[in-house]
Order: sequence, then C-alpha cells, then structure tokens
Amino acid sequence: MRIGRSGLRRQGSAPLTAAFATPPLAQRRHPREPGARRARPSRPSRSALPHLGSLRFAIVHRHPHLHGLSSDHHDALVLARELERAAEHWTRADGEALAARFARELEPHFAIEESVLLPALRALGRSALVERVLADHARLRADIAAAATGDAFALRSFAAKLTEHVRFEERELFPACERELALEVLEEVARRSPPPGGRGLRQEPPPYM
Repeated sequence: MRIGRSGLRRQGSAPLTAAFATPPLAQRRHPREPGARRARPSRPSRSALPHLGSLRFAIVHRHPHLHGLSSDHHDALVLARELERAAEHWTRADGEALAARFARELEPHFAIEESVLLPALRALGRSALVERVLADHARLRADIAAAATGDAFALRSFAAKLTEHVRFEERELFPACERELALEVLEEVARRSPPPGGRGLRQEPPPYM
C-alpha cells in the first residue's frame, strides 16, 4: 500500500478514495405493491463522516489570520477519512510514511498553536481550554507513533481522535481566539502559517510517496 497526498492506495487496486462515493440507492420492491414506498438510501450518521462542507463554510467566515490553520483542518479531515478505510490493510511501511507526513504537515500546525495561540490564551486565564488542546496533541502523537509500527488499532484511534480534535478546535478554540486574543497574536499566527491549502504543496513529495 502506498500513502500520498492524493490518498491511500493498495498495490494493484483502485484508489481507496473511490470508496467515498455516495452509496447506491436501496433496491426498489419488485413488483411494487400498491401504496408501497420506495426504499430510501441509508445516510451516514453525523458522527460517521467529517462535515467538510461545514468546515469550508467556517473557513470562509474565520478571521483571515486563522485561514491557514483552518485550511490545515480541512486537509486533516480528508486524511482521517482516508485512514479509516486504509486500516484493514495497514502495514509498517504505510505507518512509516504516515509518520513522515505527520511530521511534515501536522507538527508545524501543532507548533503554531503551542507556541503562539496557547500561551496567549493561558495568559488570559483560559487554562482549561489550553490543557484540552495539549492533551489532544499528546494523544495524537502517541497514536501516530504506534500506527507507525503497523498497528491498525492505533491508526483507527488516530483517525477518530483527529476528526474529534479538528471539530473541537473549530467550534471552541478558534472562536475563543477570535473573541479574546489581541490582533498582534493573530498576526503572528498568520505570519507563521502557510497560505490556505499550501502546507502539503510547499515541498516535493519524498520518493516513497
């Protein structure tokens, strides 16, 4: 299996992103009895799939200086969906590639939050919010370290936690930052952030991608 920015793929198989397609409609009753209703397709629960459309809306309405971090969140949700489907055939080689991608794309995101946003929030007395974010980061780092060894259970845990963490930051952390932090703090975040959609595109992919 190979892992790359365009998605995860098993050797000799169609891209796993094909599995994201909307499921087909349930079959109709044949013959259709008078008064019988057409079966409706099942829909995933709210917790089953990340709400990428909602996040795109949030990015548009986010403070401009946080657009880069919110764009990272969109990429993280796409990654989480890919990983959920890759877990069944996860290998150590996949895990090592994912760990490299984590270091390249997610660790810089964490670093901006931990060095700029969180100290500023702690200074305003928002320690509970800060500790929640730090605990999430620690859990994600632990899961990625285990997933890098080929541990599929840790991979599933990472994907689920990443989705939950992104939602928490978009619903709780970033609104608090917009309301409470000085403009200079947000300007520093913008200075350190990539342009929206740019973190994964600033470097050429390594040979194994």
